[in-house]
Amino acid sequence: MRHVTWKDYLGSAGLILGLMLAGLLLALCSIAHGAEKVCDPENPEHCSQPLLQDEKAPFAGQLLTTKLAIDQATKAHDCEAVTEMVVGEAQDSLQLKLDREIALRAIDLRTAAAREEVLRKAAERAQEAAERAWWESPTLWYVLGVFTGVAATVGAVYAGVEITKANR
Repeated sequence: MRHVTWKDYLGSAGLILGLMLAGLLLALCSIAHGAEKVCDPENPEHCSQPLLQDEKAPFAGQLLTTKLAIDQATKAHDCEAVTEMVVGEAQDSLQLKLDREIALRAIDLRTAAAREEVLRKAAERAQEAAERAWWESPTLWYVLGVFTGVAATVGAVYAGVEITKANR
């Protein structure tokens, strides 16, 4: 299934706005009565004048009846409302995706900072261990202590066995 992007809506909005403008101009053309010239109040250069019967139109195209022009303008207005709603939903969806992506990037940054701190502390401990003399190592003294304890225990047991043999 193809995902709809904001570019698709933008293209549709341009088409819809163009249809609305055409419908409005055609509605203005077909609404005029008699030989009266009617101009758009917002743009005085856009004027319309009804054609008399058997009079040639100054343009190539199609003339609409008043009802059809009004229907076209209404459809264009409805399409604009739907387009605004769909574009709003798309913007909301994109904003949610953007917010989620920003949150994930912040988590990634915190994780990277924590990892860097752990690596820094491990490097410090390794540096301290490398700078320490071999006889200052706590591991060495632990192993020597265990070995001495085992040797003393074995020696004591051996001595006890020998003393017991000698007293018999």
